Amino acid sequence: MVRWQQGTAATLLLAFQRCYNSIQFPLQPYSERFGAIGERPSLHHHVTRGVPQGAILSSDCPPFLVPTHDFYIDRWLIQPALNQIVHDGEAVRIPPKYMEVLLALAANPGEVCSRETLLETVWADTYVVESVLSRAIFELRKVFGDDAQEPQVIETIIKGGYRLIAPVHAAAPVVAAALSSDGGDGANPHRVATGSGGGNQPPAEMVVRVATGSERPRTLPGRWLWVGVGLLILVAGVAWWGGSHTTAAPSVPTYSVRPITALPGRELDPALSPEGNRVVFTWLTPDDRASNGKLYLKHTDAEQRLPLTEGAGLDRKATWSPDGASVAFVRASESGCFLMEVAALGGPVRQLAPCPGIRVNALDWSPDGRFLVVGAQELSPTQPYRLFLFGLADQTMTPLTDPPAGYLGDTYATFSPDGKTLAFGRGTGTGSDLYLLPVQGGALQRLTYDDAMIFGIEWMPDGKTLRYGSERDNRWTLWEIDRRGGTPTWAGIAPEGAGFFDFTLSDDGQRLAYATQDGDLDVWQWQRGAEAATPLLASSRADAAATASPDGQYLAFYSWRRGAPALWRSSTAGEQLLHLHTLEAPLTGTPRWSPDGTWIAYSDVSDLFVISSEGGPARRLTTGAGRNLAPQWGPDGEWLYFSSNRAGRMGVWRVPAAGGEAQPITHHADDVLLLHVEAAVLYFVAEGGRAVWQQALGGGEASVAFRLPEGLQLESWVFAKTFTFRYPLENWAWAEESLYFVTTTAGRSQVRNFDFTTAETSLVLERRGTLRDLALSADEQTLLFSYGTPGRGDVYLVEWAE
Repeated sequence: MVRWQQGTAATLLLAFQRCYNSIQFPLQPYSERFGAIGERPSLHHHVTRGVPQGAILSSDCPPFLVPTHDFYIDRWLIQPALNQIVHDGEAVRIPPKYMEVLLALAANPGEVCSRETLLETVWADTYVVESVLSRAIFELRKVFGDDAQEPQVIETIIKGGYRLIAPVHAAAPVVAAALSSDGGDGANPHRVATGSGGGNQPPAEMVVRVATGSERPRTLPGRWLWVGVGLLILVAGVAWWGGSHTTAAPSVPTYSVRPITALPGRELDPALSPEGNRVVFTWLTPDDRASNGKLYLKHTDAEQRLPLTEGAGLDRKATWSPDGASVAFVRASESGCFLMEVAALGGPVRQLAPCPGIRVNALDWSPDGRFLVVGAQELSPTQPYRLFLFGLADQTMTPLTDPPAGYLGDTYATFSPDGKTLAFGRGTGTGSDLYLLPVQGGALQRLTYDDAMIFGIEWMPDGKTLRYGSERDNRWTLWEIDRRGGTPTWAGIAPEGAGFFDFTLSDDGQRLAYATQDGDLDVWQWQRGAEAATPLLASSRADAAATASPDGQYLAFYSWRRGAPALWRSSTAGEQLLHLHTLEAPLTGTPRWSPDGTWIAYSDVSDLFVISSEGGPARRLTTGAGRNLAPQWGPDGEWLYFSSNRAGRMGVWRVPAAGGEAQPITHHADDVLLLHVEAAVLYFVAEGGRAVWQQALGGGEASVAFRLPEGLQLESWVFAKTFTFRYPLENWAWAEESLYFVTTTAGRSQVRNFDFTTAETSLVLERRGTLRDLALSADEQTLLFSYGTPGRGDVYLVEWAE
């Protein structure tokens, strides 16, 4: 209950007038209610953080009072106080910042709000890149089921911003009742719901006049005004008199996000102490190679850090003992892989045991302190990760899981609070899902069927709920699920920073730490026969995935150089830059030119789109569930071929370039990825990236075209299993007589060439860092690729209010 403070009758009158107007005319210009903007009454409060409670003012959107009560956008009930949108009985929580964007648009229906204004208003006291707004609009459209190409709710205005085009309805039945005798036929009708308003569908409607332009709002009839004033004074007096006896209404849980490390280089693998006030992390300084990094301890509210380990090798995957006295971790060095332990205050490092394999991706300490669960890959990079139980007392290593062949395997294993159950992610198909396993033996339980990347799993303190990081629904955020199963729900936070990896919870569930990862990519070129590659396209932000037009005149590439993900065009010399299209989703694959050079196709991970090579709006080609990836044009330009898991398994499909139904082409027993399309044959990758198969364009029987030499594989296959939202599938380039592809070893990337005639491979390029997105010019004399090194990465802390 709002506790009113004692005030003058004039103040109460002003408050009542504001309250009435904000309900009767929720979209009325603020300046027409209270005079010029510079003459705001003292009750006005301009809010830029949290749920807005007053007016959002801007230079390009007419100033309106933001509706703080529940209202409707078309048939969706908007509940600002709950950060919630309700439709057909289903409520969807959205991040507070997304609600602020929606409220700013709803306060200015039909008006264009520029990107700059929205950013300056909603993120006024935070430095952010423009892509956060693109992401907010993308997510809002998903909630409304809106299509950016044929919008019904939010429209993108090219070089302008956004505007709300759906009708806005009030959700206050008392207003409709008060106006029921008024039959005005306003020139700008908006419909206001009447009735109980108990559901999320607007009840019977009536037309209400809304003041626009130079119109003055209708004044409240004198008797109603004074009745309202009397009621307001009475209510205020009762509330003030009984203030000490009232109970505040429960508030929506709030949280804060702040960085707790800001070191040069990268900080990764954070591990919060049981009480949540200390964090151990791995720090890779700018001078460290990827194979070298040490553990550091830091208090979450202090700047000093304590080095816990030293020497050569990479120390990662720290996990705290239940009593907070020591930390176990994994050390990878030239002498091998080992499980290690060090006191939380520093001191000698103790070796516990060799790793049960060549590398470890998960480590967690049991609540009773007796065991460690280890996720390890035993013999070769082609084998899946398994889970092992290591007994600290008897030094035994017991296998717990045995994933099927061809899977990435098991990772992010974590003990339940009672130590009886393990939760973990298993790489299946083209992504990962959550599983539960009794520690002492029993049936494996699958919790999710998202087939989406997982990047962290933690139990809530009650042992009944799991929180996990995932990119399900193309939303890179935190989710919750009951241990008994069911539909995952959004956990109510929107992580900040670049990325969201390897999160960790305090024992009471009130603090969460996670790592970010940022970096820069540029477009490079290698001329056939040259000794070295040279940079071609670069900016202070990512430039990647360049492909050459069929006539050799232009390049199409993906860039964040304007602060938002977009497709660009340049000359082959990297000049004459032209912005083609700003992307709604922040992730995309390599753009592909049509055979005649007039169209460019691309994937936003979820669907395929085509745009004119001169720029303009994009046209969606695919819809429905699943991922539709890596498009390639057929030789006549009438079909687009692509990889998709829409049928449950990754296969090759095609769709008419002019629009129409998608058709399956391959029917392989394994997951396969499209590699290359030519005159009558398409080639696809199978057998875990070790073999290339061929098949007629229209379908039919497939056969093996060639296999790579022993020990080599097309690595994009591995990425496609779990990382398709970040890494492209096109980590190869098809030439007439050979195949260029990327391999990685010890943090270094190599471009190799496989000769179709001799079946031999040769090394073309080798560089430290990330090298990807291979593409050949039409004359096969220039190899384009994206290259960069990981930039900074920090640890962020999320704290929920008590």
